[in-house]
Amino acid sequence: MLGTTLLTCPVRGQLNAAALAKDGLTPTEERRRIELIQYLLDREYPADHLAVETIIIRRLGQGRNSLRADAVVYNIPRDQARKLEMDERLRHILLVAEVKRDSKKAKSAIDTQLEPAVRQLPNLDALGIYWDDVNRLLFHRIAVKTERGDSIEVEQDTLANLPPFGQHYKY
Repeated sequence: MLGTTLLTCPVRGQLNAAALAKDGLTPTEERRRIELIQYLLDREYPADHLAVETIIIRRLGQGRNSLRADAVVYNIPRDQARKLEMDERLRHILLVAEVKRDSKKAKSAIDTQLEPAVRQLPNLDALGIYWDDVNRLLFHRIAVKTERGDSIEVEQDTLANLPPFGQHYKY
């Protein structure tokens, strides 16, 4: 296996980083995703509830693009969630995560990928995580009453406040 970098994910097993790089995903970015997965496992999130590269929105705009999350955590096992229709599956997402290799494009990733994904989830208690080489951020939603009606805002917190699996987030 000369020239092949193997990474070991606690959920997916051994990964061939060279094969991943053909899709534009660098071994470093995949390594960051593995770090996030290990962090979640350490916080008692069950491995069988974690899924990688999950579609949150199909057919963005008029093209065939979709909004994907680097990782999600369901409140049911992922194999059970995958059998559900998209709308029903989204109801079971507790957490959606965006992972980047480095912090150069953190603001863009949060604004154009993570926050839109968090906003699409029907569960108001669903959380978002942004993870890169520097940042470890938690995002939560709050309902806000305004003169023009109710709206949902996404606010940022430190990832240290991520609750263990099955517990509610407390700001």
